[in-house]
Amino acid sequence: NTRPRRVFHSRMDQTVRQFDDWEQLFAVAPCGLVLLDHHAAIQLINPSAAQLLGIEPAQAVGQVVTDLMPAWKETPLYASLPSLLDSQSTFEAVDFDVPGADQKPLRVFAAYVPGDTTSKARGVLLSIMENSEVESLERRLHRAEYQASIGKLARGIAHELNSPLDGVLRYTHLALEHLTEDSPVREYLIHVKEGLDRMVRAVRAFLE
Repeated sequence: NTRPRRVFHSRMDQTVRQFDDWEQLFAVAPCGLVLLDHHAAIQLINPSAAQLLGIEPAQAVGQVVTDLMPAWKETPLYASLPSLLDSQSTFEAVDFDVPGADQKPLRVFAAYVPGDTTSKARGVLLSIMENSEVESLERRLHRAEYQASIGKLARGIAHELNSPLDGVLRYTHLALEHLTEDSPVREYLIHVKEGLDRMVRAVRAFLE
């Protein structure tokens, strides 16, 4: 008779430990985080999110997020919440632009959090950042992608130029070895070699 009760308490203890882990993660997260249950009610909210949204954390827990943020009902996030809450196995975050405290523009990344029927972790995780910060990160990402593409182009050009340059230099050296010191062609080949050496240095500098 005690076994079902033990199983129940074991599951409850596991859920409490899992919820404690979420709270610890939320406390140290650098961005705003909100965990919604399958009714879109707030389960957890960290101080960063509360500040961005202009709400009190203690009063927010248990409240439907769109009741606290009625302006969100006019955004695509509100229309997408039902499909996010009913999702089964998606780990890709979807981003939305929403208003925050004092109508400050925010970027919200919504992702489904899987779990069993007894887990309080099941629902949707909202990651919230100021839109200006997101735009800054996007600019940095675009710059990094641009630099990476330039680097890839430079490596390709350097490879395409170095291969024939190496061959021409090799044959120039062989030709010089077979020519006598007084050969009139020798001087021409020496100038060719000097030009090729400059090209090799230029390609190396371009690649660097």
